[in-house]
Order: sequence, then C-alpha cells, then structure tokens
Amino acid sequence: MALPRFGLNRFDGRRLLRILRNVFPDFHHAPDLEASGRVVDFLTEAAADVFCLRGGPAEIVKQLLGVLRSAPATFDYVCLHPIPNPATPDDPERGFMARVAREVLPPVRAALGGGAR
Repeated sequence: MALPRFGLNRFDGRRLLRILRNVFPDFHHAPDLEASGRVVDFLTEAAADVFCLRGGPAEIVKQLLGVLRSAPATFDYVCLHPIPNPATPDDPERGFMARVAREVLPPVRAALGGGAR
C-alpha cells in the first residue's frame, strides 16, 4: 500500500507486524515511550498530524479549533486523551487535566462562542 501524502511510497505489512511485536501494549501505554517512538520514526510529521494534536497549549488550541471548524458534523463533546498516559493521581495544579481545563478549553470555548466556563 502506498501513502505518498505521508511520505510513505510503500507500506510493508511486515513492518507493521514488527511494530506490533515491539511496542506493548500500545504506544499510548508503553512504559518506554522513547523506544516506542523509535519504532515508528519512519513516519512523517504529516502522518502524525492526521491522528493527534501536538505541541503546547497554544498549538493544541489552534489544531483543535481547526478540527472542530472543518468537521462535517458538530461535536457534542471533545475528550482529549494524553500520550503518554499520565500517572495517577494527576497533579491538581500542573497535571494534564488541570492544564487542559485552564489553558486549552477556555480559549477553544471562547473562539467557538461558548464562553469560558
């Protein structure tokens, strides 16, 4: 299979099997995220951009607004799930959930006309 849009002229199914064998249980929950990343370092940033939001809060806001504004249907809920899976309990001030609630969701709501709750 070819995915030239993502810099892949030919996708080898054997490579996928190696990936699945070497990353357990998956990229999101793997204990060694750097090793997981090395397994897929052949993918381009464009490929990553198709399925994830990347960057700091301002970049995440921009990407999230782009997705929501270009979607063919409206979203009732948006649930951001971090990679890596944050340790629990999450830090109530500096953890992922606190930062998303404080730094990402209010500007998204404001830009979409929903105010900042």
